[in-house]
Amino acid sequence: MRTSHPCDGCALRRVRCAGGQPCHECKHRLIPCTFLRVRRKRGPKGPRPSTNLKIDQFQKILLKSGSEQSLPTLPADSVLQQGTKSPPALRPNGISMEVYERFLQVFRQRLHSVWPVVSYHDLVGRLRSNRHDYESYSLAAALCSAVIAQLRLREHVVSLDSISSFELAAESQRLRRLFDYQEHFTMSSLLTSFFLHIYFANADKLRTAGFFLRESLTYAHGLKLHQPESYAGLSYRDKQIRLRVFWILFVSERTYCIQNDLPITLRPIDEIPDANPKDGYDSAPMPAFVTLIRLFTFLDGDILESAVSLGDTTLQICAKGKVSRLQHNLVRQDAGKDLDESQTVDLLTTRNWIRILLWQYTIARFSVSCQAQDQAFSALLPATVAHDMLLLLDKVSWKSVQPHGYGMELKIFRMADSLLDVLLCAPASVGTRKLLTDSRESLHSLEKVLGDVGGAQSQFLAMLRKRMLESQLPPPRTIWNDLKISSPQYQVEEELISPS
Repeated sequence: MRTSHPCDGCALRRVRCAGGQPCHECKHRLIPCTFLRVRRKRGPKGPRPSTNLKIDQFQKILLKSGSEQSLPTLPADSVLQQGTKSPPALRPNGISMEVYERFLQVFRQRLHSVWPVVSYHDLVGRLRSNRHDYESYSLAAALCSAVIAQLRLREHVVSLDSISSFELAAESQRLRRLFDYQEHFTMSSLLTSFFLHIYFANADKLRTAGFFLRESLTYAHGLKLHQPESYAGLSYRDKQIRLRVFWILFVSERTYCIQNDLPITLRPIDEIPDANPKDGYDSAPMPAFVTLIRLFTFLDGDILESAVSLGDTTLQICAKGKVSRLQHNLVRQDAGKDLDESQTVDLLTTRNWIRILLWQYTIARFSVSCQAQDQAFSALLPATVAHDMLLLLDKVSWKSVQPHGYGMELKIFRMADSLLDVLLCAPASVGTRKLLTDSRESLHSLEKVLGDVGGAQSQFLAMLRKRMLESQLPPPRTIWNDLKISSPQYQVEEELISPS
């Protein structure tokens, strides 16, 4: 038998409710009787309405990556109902057209000579004409993320007040899931994978970068870019863009696979892009790009093979002659005329890197000596290459080094790593003592350059410092300690690379 208690209404008048059909007092005050209601559990029942409001407001702030993302996407119908003649500022992906155009302009001005495979006008035109063209938007997002990462712009760091390279790369991958991109071989999808490779390589996610590089190579094979006969019958414009894409993949694959000891899939073809294109695809002269292609053709054949039989004396003599010619041809390789400073830096850095790769191939197969008459077989060649590299960097501006991102970082690391091998193995004789002392200073200078290019979180920098620490090298002196990549006005009128 339940005892009587004041109901909600009666309690206001301190009246005891006896229940019944109905409670007289409750009926008198027109209040529902709660005598038989089951009591609820005491204590908190959940967040207060004000707390929910604060959470909603905070989530809205997090969703804003700049003012351009502060508004929801409106369907075309609702825009027209509001009397707006132009399409909405925000595209279906939630990133404004203004953001795309801003970073695509940076690409056009600073990186088109590095990646001459996308036309700014063509891509922007496709974005503006069809806001449901997910393939073009995916390519644009991937390219923008690569631009930010390659140039180490402030947007490379995630923040609440601006769009980041990470968000653009994620948006590119999200958009790809909106269409069956893996079942259709298209140039846009190939380039999307390529630029995602560039982004992840610069973000120090090298395995992820490798997967996207392999994906872009799969597209290249599907499009038959590696088959010279596939270029027959194409228009001049289409042929040029296909050749550019093939060769930029050729260069990128060798750069990545040599560093990570992975197999190479693309082999050189006889045709190369026109250095002075006549029309189409932002037809600016590209002598630097063509020269770079010719440099990378040195990285073919025996240099990339891990097992070459040299048991026969005649074969060994022929192989030594080939190595000697390659090394001397690299030294004499002309950087080309009418190049800007950034292109010159890229070409000469690549040349020095290939010299190091050829030296590593040489010491694994032939006898080398500190007193070798032929520099191709000198055990001290990395010291000469490092000195040449530092002379070059001392004469150029940071703006000329910055556009080369991960590739520059990788090449500087390989030079520094080989120089460290020399310091650990070369005998400290009277003839080499000064050279080795100077080389220690060069090593510390390359370490500083590597930190400037890759940042404090660079995996290459961490690997180099770990080796240097384990080697217990003495501290450097001061000749190269204050090396700074100078402004162009301090350049002197002499050759960028001294004769070897």
